[in-house]
Amino acid sequence: MPHPPEGYEPGVPAKMLYRKFGFVETEKSLIGPHNLPICRMTVDLSDEKRGSRFHYRYTEFIKAADKENCPVCNDEPAPDGQNDIEINNKVWICGEYPGQGRLFGKLYVMPREHYFHFEDMPEKAASEFMLEVKCVGKALRKVTGAEKINYEMHSNSGAHLHIHLFPRYLDDDFQSAPIDYRISEPAPYESYEEFLWFIEQMRKELKKSEE
Repeated sequence: MPHPPEGYEPGVPAKMLYRKFGFVETEKSLIGPHNLPICRMTVDLSDEKRGSRFHYRYTEFIKAADKENCPVCNDEPAPDGQNDIEINNKVWICGEYPGQGRLFGKLYVMPREHYFHFEDMPEKAASEFMLEVKCVGKALRKVTGAEKINYEMHSNSGAHLHIHLFPRYLDDDFQSAPIDYRISEPAPYESYEEFLWFIEQMRKELKKSEE
């Protein structure tokens, strides 16, 4: 049986890997299987670090999947930093400040009718919803000058179905990687007033498409 190099401390590569993901040593000098030394490493799983995905708040999330318990359908206040761009008889269009991914113009579109799964939408409703999304994407590209618009439908934190629109730029932070929605600071806007300017320009452009 080969022996480890002189000075090698068992478990160091594993410790380094766990530390990379936020784990810290909380107990040392323990004895594990085969009478070998081990340590205990733990990570803080507070809500702040975990975020609001259904994986960590499933009971609350699945309750909101029913229309009668849906925060959106019950007109509960939107989270801080979210501003309505337009509300019509089919969708809500909402801008975000500072914006996921630090992408100027990031917004989302949500159907007025409550759906938990996209595949449960009737064909007519799904077609009408996606036509609204298409219209918003066209206006968003014109207002922002984005090279592309990425469309992502998750609904992993808000149970009411919605689709995110991410404008993409040649100099954005994700040229060879997926968008990291957790990054939002510093804001892509020079000021909050510039964000409000964006909201107003979107309203004007959407109004043109309705004429």
